[in-house]
Amino acid sequence: MPGRAPAQRAKRIDGRLPRSLIGLPQAITGAVDEDAYRSLAVRDLERGRGTGLPSGEAVAALMGTDLLREDELGLRAAGWRDETPLWLYVLLEACMRHDGERLGAVGGRIAAEVLYGVVAADPEAYLAVDPDWTPTLPARSDEFRLVDLLVPRNWPAPETRSVSPQRSPPRSKWARKKFSLPAVAIAAEALISSASAVAAAIWASL
Repeated sequence: MPGRAPAQRAKRIDGRLPRSLIGLPQAITGAVDEDAYRSLAVRDLERGRGTGLPSGEAVAALMGTDLLREDELGLRAAGWRDETPLWLYVLLEACMRHDGERLGAVGGRIAAEVLYGVVAADPEAYLAVDPDWTPTLPARSDEFRLVDLLVPRNWPAPETRSVSPQRSPPRSKWARKKFSLPAVAIAAEALISSASAVAAAIWASL
């Protein structure tokens, strides 16, 4: 944005976990019988099996997307004989099909449907309060997109910026709350669980 320092880009998405997630502290995991259960990967595998979460290949096939090839997954060389866990498939899909820059067809759809579901379930969101509302900010094309919301076209520098007297959106009950860091962490965990639930529901519909 004009007048601001360049954004700090996030690291590319890949199928690897940092060491800090392989050896989670006891404050997070609690007492465990085996050190392997301090690994986020192991814990995700256990949770996926316990909830009956489908594999990445199963979800991709149901969505009608191109499945990742064996040379893209690389699991057979590591001794894995089953289909790919969904969370790992999403990471590898982003890494191999989009150079780690964004989610792929499976991961992107799961994330989008979860976010849409959160908004659709809010009785004070635009979808419920004013479903015919359309954005009033200027857009870069005929279609208003997320980038236009984050950085509106012809947005002035911070020192010259003024707020236009446009119609304000209905304030959601969530927008009126002040969240602490633990609350945000809980919300993030809920979002991840919701994504798992969406995938499980897709699998149950087969």
